[in-house]
Amino acid sequence: MLPKGVIYDENTPYKQDWTYNLDIANLSQWLAAPEHNIKTIIINTGTHYNSGQLGGGVTLDALNEVSRSAMEYVTSQLSDNLRSDQTTWFRASVSGHSDGKGICQSTMPLNETVRIKYFWYNWHSMDVFNVMWKTYLEEMHWRGQMLNIRYLDISRPSMLRPDAVCHPI
Repeated sequence: MLPKGVIYDENTPYKQDWTYNLDIANLSQWLAAPEHNIKTIIINTGTHYNSGQLGGGVTLDALNEVSRSAMEYVTSQLSDNLRSDQTTWFRASVSGHSDGKGICQSTMPLNETVRIKYFWYNWHSMDVFNVMWKTYLEEMHWRGQMLNIRYLDISRPSMLRPDAVCHPI
């Protein structure tokens, strides 16, 4: 799902295959169709936008703005299109681990979460993006809006998995 109006630089050397992205406006209409009998939707909040995808030189503040814009667009489309008997859960994202001390090769859950220590792309900012989603949805609920769109924070148990998005050192 792409933020409305964002055009990615086609010349970026490392770029995902964006042909598989769907606009949430189309997806939410499909999800709401009664014949699909969908009651619960889980969407990952992970904004994997990074400076390289946007042509380079983009600051974290600018990436936060892209995330905020996408968040408002996604939630408005879901709110406008989903049925009242459907619930959407936005699942918190995790930064992952730097593979110091062989964390990623562990076969057992970790005893404590480990913060990523290498700042490639925006992985270290996942906590910021998660807080943005949580705060935004809480504010909407206080206003009596988007009551069927919830925030699901499973980041701590996810970060206790040794294979939680392992990054090489």
